[in-house]
Amino acid sequence: MITLTGFMFLLTSAFLGFLYSPHLDTAPPRWVHLAHGILLFLYQTFDAVDGKQARRTNSSSPLGELFDHGCDALACAFESLAFGSTAMCGKATFWFWVISAVPFYFATWEHYFTNTLVLPIVNGPTEGLMLIYVCHIFTFFTGAEWWAQDFRKSVPLLNWVPLVPEIPLYVIVLFLMIAFAVIPTVGSNTQNVYKVVAARKGSMLLALAMLFPFGLLMAGALIWSYVSPSDIMRTQPHLLIIGTGFAFGFLVGRMILAHLCDEPKGLKTGMCMSLAYFPFAIVNALTARLDDGNPLVDEQLVLLMYCLYTDTSCIGHFIVIWHCTCILLHLLFMKSPTLLGFIASESPGKRHNSDQCTWSLPNKQNTPTCVRCTDDDVRFIFASVITGTLSPSVLTGALSLKFTSALRICADEKTMYMNQLAKFCCILCRADAWRKLFGETLS
Repeated sequence: MITLTGFMFLLTSAFLGFLYSPHLDTAPPRWVHLAHGILLFLYQTFDAVDGKQARRTNSSSPLGELFDHGCDALACAFESLAFGSTAMCGKATFWFWVISAVPFYFATWEHYFTNTLVLPIVNGPTEGLMLIYVCHIFTFFTGAEWWAQDFRKSVPLLNWVPLVPEIPLYVIVLFLMIAFAVIPTVGSNTQNVYKVVAARKGSMLLALAMLFPFGLLMAGALIWSYVSPSDIMRTQPHLLIIGTGFAFGFLVGRMILAHLCDEPKGLKTGMCMSLAYFPFAIVNALTARLDDGNPLVDEQLVLLMYCLYTDTSCIGHFIVIWHCTCILLHLLFMKSPTLLGFIASESPGKRHNSDQCTWSLPNKQNTPTCVRCTDDDVRFIFASVITGTLSPSVLTGALSLKFTSALRICADEKTMYMNQLAKFCCILCRADAWRKLFGETLS
């Protein structure tokens, strides 16, 4: 609830920016800048407090981490829109989203390979956000025009700079952030990943493959904007950034999920699905060149469909995670490991060694099937459902299955398996609650 409340502050801030500066190139009322600063400060405070509160109440979990980082990924888009209205950045607002998304994605990528997330002394979530809300509050006194005029007018001390054309101050800020924040951070992330991959004698190519979907996301958005007959980056910056921001949230969430499920390193299944909309959007924009600048489908409608598509992909992804986790927990409460065993036997590509099987249960044709479930089996089931290789309907349908006396499980094996399943659920939920449920034998 703390995380969600903080995220709502940024939603409110972005909405104010849209209401008073639809194209992000006009000055909103000055009180809007003050509101942007206060709302961003509240977001930063809530984002810093939620983890401490979870640890204080012993309710921290990787699922909470997934939700927290997912909201932070979406926050890059909404705060970029808020700052775009403050600095009157117009179409350059997209690049402010890029310089916030790139370090975030690389930090998540580093965490995925190193299992650690160490922030430098000066970092984006603390000093970076503080600098931004100070800029918002400063603009309350100076007005948004201060950012949009030539940097020599905004900063008279720089009047001596010769032979430089008129450049808005926000462009200077953009280049300074790229040079002194984005590039050093990306270099540090890449170096840390390389050290870990080299120490494990892994493939750096597989590690770099995780960056491929993010590169496609930025390339698709930029190509679409370049060929757009209506210049969507200038006329519809909110729709473009929000749609791309949700696609970015999906990529980040998928990588975090792969980390939680301990999936093999490399490009993950379905990561590029949120990018499947770009070919249609780009081809539609190109059709305008064949019909005097009129695309086949109105670009504003295409942008709305783009936002709907990426929003559904991102939010639906998180809903499926929660849904499948709840089903796993329901199976656990039912104390029916046989159901998960049945699902494991039906999973595509899953192999079982019948010589080592200790359980026998009927399959859909009521013929005995040997299954031996372990921690890896449960992780495989969960990851299979999330990645789409196993239909959630199979998992849901297993709840109503009735097994006959053909099922033979000794008490010791059932207790052992229940402890294994409980351990996996401890990964996803509060460990103490499951220890109370299963006793002190759960380590």
